[in-house]
Parts: sequence; structure tokens; C-alpha cells
Amino acid sequence: NGQRMLLETTKVATRDASGQLIGVLGMSHDITAQHQLQTELQEAMLFMRETQRIARVGGWKANPETGLLKWTEEVYRMVEHPLDEAPTLAQGLVYYTPDELPHITADLHNAWAHNQPFVRQCRMHTRTGRAFWAELRCTGRVSTPDGDTLVGTFQNITERLEVERRYQMLFSEMLDGFALH
Repeated sequence: NGQRMLLETTKVATRDASGQLIGVLGMSHDITAQHQLQTELQEAMLFMRETQRIARVGGWKANPETGLLKWTEEVYRMVEHPLDEAPTLAQGLVYYTPDELPHITADLHNAWAHNQPFVRQCRMHTRTGRAFWAELRCTGRVSTPDGDTLVGTFQNITERLEVERRYQMLFSEMLDGFALH
């Protein structure tokens, strides 16, 4: 039919009682579909990473009882945390400014205890000390076969807030101009 097939083969030498090679036993199976699924998964992961980078948004999940924290690569990039150092929840919270920390921990507690979703804009800093604004979203508690977690997104909104501030200033200046005439 003209289609190519990808095979995985295993070969084993067969020997007689004296150790003399008498042949090779081979077995193969078609891994074309498995290879195609692997390729599609790799393409989907690349697409997700690129769209997260463009939107400056990453995903997270956490369990306040166990201290578990998992981030997508974009969150690591935003806070400048090394990809090879998986943080605990306590380590992840150090990126919030001290005045934001009580609000964040209260939000996490309410989300965990009462399945209460939340959205919070907060000041943060990267590992190297660069300040930025983030929007933290949480959908609430999610049950999985691996246990319960809180799930959400994390987005750098510094540019958006700056644009909003500029528009507010322009609008205010326009209103002041109208009031003078």
C-alpha cells in the first residue's frame, strides 16, 4: 500500500549445548502508531511552551498540606528559577513581596479548605531581584488519582498594568482639558 512502517526488532543468538552459534532468533513489532503519538506529543508540548512564553502565562499546581509545588516551564522562566531545581511550596512563595505573602497564603488556605477559587494581582520579584506584577489565578481544589491539588495560572501582567496606567493618565488629562474650557 506504499506506507512506511516503523519496526522495533529484538535479536537473540541461539546456541547449541556446546555453545556453538546455530542461528539468530528475531522478533519485531510495529511501533509506527507509537512513534506518531510521540511526535504529536512533542509538537503539542512545543506549541504549549511557545504560547505560554508569548502570553507570559504559566501553570501551577500545589498541595498546601504536603508542600508540593509544580510549575510549567514558563513560571520557572518568569521568576528566573533554575529548571533543574523543583521548588517546594515554601520555596515558591519567596518570590512574592513580603506584604503580599499573607494575602497569598490566605487565598491558598481558602482555596484548599473551602474549594474557593481566587484571582489576585500581586507584586513579585525574580531570583535576581527584578520586580514585576503577576496575576495569580486558582480554580480551586482538584482531585486526581495522585491526590488533591490546587490548580491555577500565573501571568506576568507588568506591561498590561503600565498600559492601563498610561491610558488612565491620558484620560485624566483629557478630562482636565475639558474642565478648563
